[in-house]
Amino acid sequence: MIFMTGNLVYYVGGPDWNPYGFTKDARVYGDGRVGIVVRVDVNVYHTYSVYWFKDALISKHVANHLDLVYNV
Repeated sequence: MIFMTGNLVYYVGGPDWNPYGFTKDARVYGDGRVGIVVRVDVNVYHTYSVYWFKDALISKHVANHLDLVYNV
């Protein structure tokens, strides 16, 4: 999936993977965290910088670790 700047996303990476965008006290990796894609980098492969609302931080991810909050 290809995301665009402004897309609202969830983090869906596995629990054994370092869950960027989540605080260490998050119960599970799908703990209701919602972020917005703020930058798309297209170097060797696409990476997405996501601003996580609840944690107020930005982290980079590949598309496999993100899912859209909504489908239009």
